[in-house]
Amino acid sequence: MTDSGHSASLAKGALAGLLGGLAASFLMNQFMTGIALVTDGRKPSSADPQRTKQLMTARRKRFHEMADPTGEVSDSIARRLLDRKLTDRERDIAAPVVHYAFGALTGAAYGALAESVPSTRKGNGIPFGLALWAAGDEIAVPALGLARKPWQQPFEAHAAMFASHIVYGFALETVRSRVRNAVA
Repeated sequence: MTDSGHSASLAKGALAGLLGGLAASFLMNQFMTGIALVTDGRKPSSADPQRTKQLMTARRKRFHEMADPTGEVSDSIARRLLDRKLTDRERDIAAPVVHYAFGALTGAAYGALAESVPSTRKGNGIPFGLALWAAGDEIAVPALGLARKPWQQPFEAHAAMFASHIVYGFALETVRSRVRNAVA
């Protein structure tokens, strides 16, 4: 294979990974929402918008207390650019943007790596998702002050993030491989 052919396959792999990362980030969010609903034991009702708002605020606060690095990153960016913290509403918008951007970028890196090191794909993306969990959620995020230290977080937070990264990794590889095969 020529260098230009290798570059083209890396670019295709990165693009497939980026799309996979976006899809995986969405599924990860849905998974975490499901966990919040199950662990909360109360389902919001569209018949009572005020109660729904109260429940969602309580859930957001509970997850912020456990670990909310995307919200912290959003606040950090706002402090630098706007010289203030975000309001709850602004944070509710900005945190998912940070989450999707990170998921897409790590997906693109995974896609490029999957092109050059095919063994990366073993385990259907799950080892990659768990590596992100360990390196990111358990080490880097607390070290950067974006979440409490691992021993200060409840077991449920670790378990939820562990499981959500399995979802992320599996979805990433599933979408990446389908997109990559389509653009072969």
